[in-house]
Parts: sequence; structure tokens; C-alpha cells
Amino acid sequence: MDLTWNAQTWRLLPDRALFWQERKTLILSDLHLGKAQEFQTLGIPVPSSIHYEDLTRLEALLKMHTPRRIFILGDFVHSNRFEHPELASAFRDLHGDRQWILALGNHDHRGKEKLQAWGFDQIVTEVREDGLVFCHDEAQSDQPSVNGHVHPVHKFGRGRERLRLPCFVVGERRLLLPSFGAFTGGFEIRPRRRERIFVSNGQGVVEIPHSATD
Repeated sequence: MDLTWNAQTWRLLPDRALFWQERKTLILSDLHLGKAQEFQTLGIPVPSSIHYEDLTRLEALLKMHTPRRIFILGDFVHSNRFEHPELASAFRDLHGDRQWILALGNHDHRGKEKLQAWGFDQIVTEVREDGLVFCHDEAQSDQPSVNGHVHPVHKFGRGRERLRLPCFVVGERRLLLPSFGAFTGGFEIRPRRRERIFVSNGQGVVEIPHSATD
């Protein structure tokens, strides 16, 4: 689904990413790579393959949209406790002739040195461009921001009929991305006044009518 926001054109992608058309930039957030390993240490049998599946989805987006740049808006890894040489190698194989920029999230800051091994062209706190701020959490500035961090989901129904789908939240001051990683959980978002909700079912993106409050 294409959307005009702050005088730029954005494509909301079913695979929970954003494509900035004027700048040929693919934007995603919250992969939480290595979270499966964290759970495995607690005796919870989560397969590590779930992260390779996320990278396969990312590879498909690169082939489909041929971006010149990729912004990852934080929480690229889940913890700095572990090394992930094979996962890092699989990630570097995706790089090609593109610029990869990581804006650090709260899960990334302590592991900044280890993140160098993943081959990013830049590791920064935020990116400021065309009057916009691209960062992990909502920017504390006068400029509109594109963010992750929240893992927003929209709830349908109740009880056994309850369904939660990842969503984009679009308002005057922020464009909030769903988490890209499959193993990240979600927060049931309550939109602010005049914010719009767009849910993804993995095949398409549709806007949800709602009555938002402050």
C-alpha cells in the first residue's frame, strides 16, 4: 500500500517493512536476532532457524525492491551475551552493492563493538534527512520521526476469537513500524488522535477504521 506522508511517498509492505520511494531506501526495525538462543539457555526449545527465515524474507525484499540503502531502526540483535558468526555471515551475504545503516536500539547499545562484525556501513544513533528523524524510539525533537521499538499490533475480536496482527501506525508526528522479526511478540497499540492504523496479514496491508483518542 502506498502512502504520502510528510511530502514523501512510502510503501507499507506486507512483510512488515517500509520502502521510501524517493530515496530508494528499505526501512525495517526490531529483528531481535539471537533471541532464540537466549530462550534456549532457559531450556525453552525455540529453533534458531527462525532467524534465518527472517533473513530469507529480507533477501526477498531486496530482490523485489532493489533498494540503494537499508535502514535498520534498532534492536537488530536481542542480546550482546552471544556471538553469532554463522548468522552474521548469512547477513553479510545479503549486502551486495548497497549501503546498510543501523540506528542503535536499546538492545543494541551494549553490543556496539560486536555489531561491527555484521558489516554495517554505519552504526549511528539516528539518521536525519529531508526534515525527518529515523531512530529506534520516538524522537524527542520538532521533526517527525520514523521509529520501531513498540512492536505494535492491532487486536480483533475477543476471547477465543481474538486475533492480533502487526501494524503500522501513521500520524502527523510519527510513522511507527511493526517489528520485522517473527519471534518478537507485540504490543496492542492505542492510536493517538488522528493516527491511522494499517495492519499486515503477511499477504497485504489494509487500513483499519477506528476511533482514536489522545
